Parts: sequence; structure tokens; C-alpha cells
Amino acid sequence: MHYCDRCLCITEGEFCPLCGNRNLTAVQASDFCFLTEQDDIWAELLIEILTDHGIEFIRQPVYDARMCAEAGNSEHQKLYVPYKKLLKAQKLMQEVLPSE
Repeated sequence: MHYCDRCLCITEGEFCPLCGNRNLTAVQASDFCFLTEQDDIWAELLIEILTDHGIEFIRQPVYDARMCAEAGNSEHQKLYVPYKKLLKAQKLMQEVLPSE
């Protein structure tokens, strides 16, 4: 599995599917990897569940230009977890989020 340290995503390919980076490394257990992007309500629920299960995470607000101009609030959050906990986090997420 390859890892893009720009996008914090993993891929089996030879380049990052998000940014095209070809300078990928082998993913390490401690590398933070993209889990999901959710609206604030679902992101907060996931954060609570990750915390309850002892899964470390990074959250990155995603700002919509209109929301930012009006109130400075985010609409969505991207969540990242260590690679060694990614599968567990994905299973927990599938249990609580409505399927799309």
C-alpha cells in the first residue's frame, strides 16, 4: 500500500488519485489516513465514537465560501485516523452512518 503525505491518503496505485503525486512512500502504521468527509453533525457523532473507542483522529474543517463569509463556520469536516486503526474506524463508521 502506498501513501501520499500531501493528501494523507492510501492507494494501491503508483500515484495519488487525488493530487497526482508520484513521490509516494510505503504506508506506516502511524501515518494518518483519510477516513471520511461528513457534515458537521455526522462528523461530531463519529468523533464521539472514535474517542469512546480510543482511536486518535485529526479533524480538518472544510469551509464553504458562503458560510465562511457569513459566520466563519464550516459545513463539513474531514477526519483522519492512524493507518493501524483505519479498518476499525471504517467498521465503526459503517455501523452508525446511513449508507449512501
